[in-house]
Parts: sequence; structure tokens; C-alpha cells
Amino acid sequence: MEFYEDTLKALVDSLLEYGYPEKSLAIEWPVGKSRVALAVIDLYTGEPIALFEVKGIKSTKNESTGKAQLKKYLYTLRNLNIQTYLVYRREGVPPFEVQRIKFDWDKNE
Repeated sequence: MEFYEDTLKALVDSLLEYGYPEKSLAIEWPVGKSRVALAVIDLYTGEPIALFEVKGIKSTKNESTGKAQLKKYLYTLRNLNIQTYLVYRREGVPPFEVQRIKFDWDKNE
């Protein structure tokens, strides 16, 4: 769990450095019966504009699991246009890697 928390903290710190308002970053944001690791919330509408799911090291299994989670969140939110990202722990600076996930809804991917 410590790796998860450290990776999430580093991601939040990075987004704050990029100028995201602290109030727009929702950690463990509820989506139905689940929680997404981090949601960036539009401060005017209260709606999420980006979802980040934090995983361990980059692997085929983590990618597959993460994509399934992100897809579930989008369906639950009834908004397939929210930007989605997987975040993997890695050595170095920053201590994480961000992978943009784009679903091809026409192909049901």
C-alpha cells in the first residue's frame, strides 16, 4: 500500500506544480461502488474531467486491470469523454509513468 500512496502523492504534487488547483484534485473519488485513485474535477461544474488509476509497476496484467477499471468508471459516470490515465510506479524522477488511455468505443475496446 505504501508504494500506491507514494506514487499517488508524487502524482498529486506534480499536478499541483503544473498549476492544477488543489481543490480540483479528489483523491479516492467515489464512482458508484468503487473509487478512482484520483479525479480532476471541474470547479465550476463539479464534474470530473480526468481520471487517474494508480497501479504498481507497468505490466500487461496491471494495464489490462487498469483499463477495465477506467472503462467501468466511464460507464458508471455515463460520460465516455472523460480523459483517462494509468499511472505506474517506476524508479527515477518523477517516480511514476503516466499512460494516456483512449478507448475506441466504435470497436468496443
